[in-house]
Parts: sequence; C-alpha cells; structure tokens
Amino acid sequence: MRNRRRTAGFTLIELAIALVVLGILVAVALPRFQNVSRQAKEAEAPLILKQIFTLQQRYHTRYDRYAATIGELEGGEENVRPAKYYEFFMRTTATGFVVCAVPMTNMSLATFQIDETRTVRSPAPDCAASRASTP
Repeated sequence: MRNRRRTAGFTLIELAIALVVLGILVAVALPRFQNVSRQAKEAEAPLILKQIFTLQQRYHTRYDRYAATIGELEGGEENVRPAKYYEFFMRTTATGFVVCAVPMTNMSLATFQIDETRTVRSPAPDCAASRASTP
C-alpha cells in the first residue's frame, strides 16, 4: 500500500503571503480613508459659518449693528446647527464681524473664518488666538 498524504487547509507560506497582501492593501487604503474622513469633518464648518452669516445679516438689518455673540442672534445658539467637530467664536466691530470655526480639542482639522463680506477663509488668519482668548 502506498502512503497517501492528506492535503487539506493552507500551508504556512500561503497564509504568510495572504497576510502580506492584506497588509499592503491596508497600507494603501488607510491614508485615503483618513483623508476622506478629514474632508467630511471639515465640511461641517463652512456650512455652519454661512448659517451664522445669514443670521448676522438679519440681525444687522433689524438693529443696524452686528451681534456680539452667537447667543444674541435670532433664535440664539439653538437656531444654529449643532456642531460635532468645531467650536465657533465671534468678534464684532462697528463695521463688521468675523466668525471663527476652531476644531475641538485634539482634532487636526483646518480652521475657518467668515466675515461680513461672506468670504470663507481657511486657514483662518483672524482666528489664531480665538481659542486662547475664550474662557
């Protein structure tokens, strides 16, 4: 009789090759996923900034001055879409305002700003000290 060897399952080399291929796929896909995820989170800020801009324009039309805080705007902070990734700060002058969108703590997202001309900027040059100057 012949001694027959059973061949069932995978060899160690086949498993190692599969793991290497899987590792390469993860190494290629992960940075792309992280970039798309960051862009999706950053899309929140300009939308809310434009909403605050609209509320600020209404306030200016009604009172002939700009609101000093988001809470002063029509409907207060409850009227502004809730933010998941950003905090918003506002500074006003006699002739204009700047609203800053600063990422929440420990998030490496871009900062944004909008002013009375409805110009959204990123990076936000007028918002560098916003987090430090707010309690």
